[in-house]
Amino acid sequence: MSLRAVNRGLDLNVILRELVPKYGGTGGGHPLAAGARVPREAFIEFLMDLAERVSMVSKD
Repeated sequence: MSLRAVNRGLDLNVILRELVPKYGGTGGGHPLAAGARVPREAFIEFLMDLAERVSMVSKD
């Protein structure tokens, strides 16, 4: 997947590097643009975790 952020307070690189290994994948990039690979069987759970992390940062 490829992700882009518009919120400069959101660092996608850090978020993906922390989350993706928990799901057996790889990822990283730049603060406002990053990519990841996550196994299909873990994808939905990963997306829910990612959404939670993004919403936490967005509230700050």
